[in-house]
Amino acid sequence: MIELSNDARYIDSILCETNCLSVMQIHRLLKLSDTNAQPSYAEVIAKRLCYTGRAVMRDNDVLVPMYIDIPEPDPEMLADVDIMLDLLRELPAAVSAKKPPYKLVFQARRDESAYAVAIVKGGQKYAFTSFSEQAFTVVFLLEDLSQADLIETSGPHYFAVFEENKLRYYKGG
Repeated sequence: MIELSNDARYIDSILCETNCLSVMQIHRLLKLSDTNAQPSYAEVIAKRLCYTGRAVMRDNDVLVPMYIDIPEPDPEMLADVDIMLDLLRELPAAVSAKKPPYKLVFQARRDESAYAVAIVKGGQKYAFTSFSEQAFTVVFLLEDLSQADLIETSGPHYFAVFEENKLRYYKGG
């Protein structure tokens, strides 16, 4: 039986929460702990996870856990992981995709700041009043920046929107 390195086990634990990670995201995660980590190392870890039966590679170099039978990786989760990687300067202490209404919740190690990502779809109005008691800074992933007017909240928050295929962030409150 092939043993997984500590890095591969860590990536596998994140993959089990998010159900998808691109090879580029694996590289970005590795760079949080080792700034000299090379893209080829991320590819090695991805191949090792596939070889050991922990994951399968989908189109566009995206890994999904072997036990998940999904035809396509979740593009919203891939965007949420990008948000996490943009906000953190070190490996997250905790990551969870099981805290509705949030799609992804993660916590920094040093300052223990916690973030939650909420997806905002269509023209729905959202009232996030309950999260202010929680220790989260919420990032609302919007389809369009005009949706920011539909969100009612009193807690700390940011807005993220794709502009020209790149995530842009705007301070909320």
